[in-house]
Amino acid sequence: MYSDKLNRIFFRRIISLTLGLVFVFVSGAMAAEAPVFKGLAGGEKARVQKLIAGAEKEGEVVMLTNTMGPDVAQPLFKDFQRFYGLKNVKLRHTMKRSGAVISTLKKDISASRHTFDIIQVGSPVFFWQLMRRKALMNYASPNYGNFVPTVTGLKMGAVAKPGYFISSHVNVFGIVWNTKFVKKDIKTWKDVLDPKYKGKVIVADILKSATIVNIYGGLRKVLPKSYFEKLAKLDPVFILSHRSHIRKLVAGEKWISVMTSTGLAYKAAKKGAPLKAILPPGGTVALGYPFGILAKSPNPNAAKLWIDYLHTRRGHMRYLNAKGFASGLKNAKVSPLVQSFTPSVGTLEAIPMDWSKVGPKQVKEWRAEYKKIFYGK
Repeated sequence: MYSDKLNRIFFRRIISLTLGLVFVFVSGAMAAEAPVFKGLAGGEKARVQKLIAGAEKEGEVVMLTNTMGPDVAQPLFKDFQRFYGLKNVKLRHTMKRSGAVISTLKKDISASRHTFDIIQVGSPVFFWQLMRRKALMNYASPNYGNFVPTVTGLKMGAVAKPGYFISSHVNVFGIVWNTKFVKKDIKTWKDVLDPKYKGKVIVADILKSATIVNIYGGLRKVLPKSYFEKLAKLDPVFILSHRSHIRKLVAGEKWISVMTSTGLAYKAAKKGAPLKAILPPGGTVALGYPFGILAKSPNPNAAKLWIDYLHTRRGHMRYLNAKGFASGLKNAKVSPLVQSFTPSVGTLEAIPMDWSKVGPKQVKEWRAEYKKIFYGK
């Protein structure tokens, strides 16, 4: 009887071990069949397999952004899961205004909470501040090579030292108008100053936006202060959210938006809204919106995979077609509609900006000048 008991125990252990091996084999086979492994071999394949295993244990990636809304982020993340064959990794996504993103992350770092894995915000100045604080992880995604050299240069967008982040795309800011009310196409910045547009213009609200401060600072390199003083005489309405700019234009409540994201206008035009946009001659502010992994990311494996995916041709083009922006992807096949609102980086007449040399003092001066012109204080 005692021998029979031992035999039963031994038999159960053999079955358990066999099932475990089958599970490992099947899981490995499923992971190997994930689209990411097509064409991968050697060290790169082993690197990705290791990241996938680590990401599955972590179970999530936590992102803080001021531009990738849930309507874009969630479908992208589902494709990310399919691409890597992930079963247990979820996205925790927080979207705020640029100023709120910056203040939230500053508090998080100061309190040593380390809540977030990835930051994305349209403030090159802040990315350089994070670099100086050693708050960004040194991670050079192999997929950065998919992008043209101009987006890795200081004069185009928010780019730190090699190995930290690149601006795979830039947001461009120009003039957007509703063609039902503005019958003659706007071609220059000065065209907006026509007295017939008084009370019909939207201007960006600078009080709570780090992004708008950067846009204004860039435009001041090609437009004199007097231009903005004349614009202020049109009694513009001040709205913080660029999405609200576009909604007001589509509804016909206002006719023209100045210094607004033309990419957001693309999303509305794609749905049939009567909008046009221009990046006037003389230059446009091409503001980098990079993704960076925080140095003390709680989920570094999942974060690295998410960064890798966003810089694949597959992930980047899905992001581009969903949102609309000036892409730095090599040989990107962009639709004519996207191109009409957000030309590819290689065709942009970008205002040269070395964001690494823009500090808090300069930002404070830009904000103060803007406030005095438009708010009288």
